[in-house]
Amino acid sequence: MGAHRAETRLARQLVNAATALHQQPSIEQTMRTIVYTAPEIIEGAEHAGLTALRRDRTIQSPAYTDEIVLLLDQFQSETDEGPSVAAAEQDALVCIEDMATEVRWPKFAARALELGVRSLIACGLGRTDGWRVALNLHAQRPGVFTGLAGETASLYAAHAALALGNAANVEALRGGMDRRQITGEATGILMERHRTDSPGAFARLVRASQRLNAKVEQVARHVILTGQDPEAITAADLSRAS
Repeated sequence: MGAHRAETRLARQLVNAATALHQQPSIEQTMRTIVYTAPEIIEGAEHAGLTALRRDRTIQSPAYTDEIVLLLDQFQSETDEGPSVAAAEQDALVCIEDMATEVRWPKFAARALELGVRSLIACGLGRTDGWRVALNLHAQRPGVFTGLAGETASLYAAHAALALGNAANVEALRGGMDRRQITGEATGILMERHRTDSPGAFARLVRASQRLNAKVEQVARHVILTGQDPEAITAADLSRAS
């Protein structure tokens, strides 16, 4: 009966966490919520963070609960290896039961022991916004993530991956809508000024963007802010505006 209640409580916690993750307004806030919620749900986890790996193996730490997480990410960046890198790169789950006996990444394990970390689990979250991301959980005791806590971490990571993907899609959609709105406003200004139709006004923006080697959105924003005709805009104008 007690085990059943514990499973029900855990299921409820995961549902509540998933709901909270999907309600965040941006990728950044979603990432922060992921790392600060993780230790509340996964028993024994004391620190949490996200490791983001680009194709050129550049590493960033977009969200973390403690400086220890950042220091271990920096060490993996310097050595170009480690459990978080492997989890992100392979979109896999990597568990270290005890840093004192770890043989796959001995240098990392030695650094982790210096910082008081004995066990770790890293869960790949797939690709988000051009980066491969992993969720990392640390504990000061060995063997923390070998049982139920490890299973919970894997389930939580699945929810986190979905929330990150959703946040990335929403931001991309929002960015596209913003760009269309800016271009539409500038086109309207030029239609009224030159007594032309929408395609003719948009063509003026395109010609200016090609001449200046700039995005149409950048030219359109400049037209809105300054009222300057696209044919008169110079590269120096755009540079001053930015």
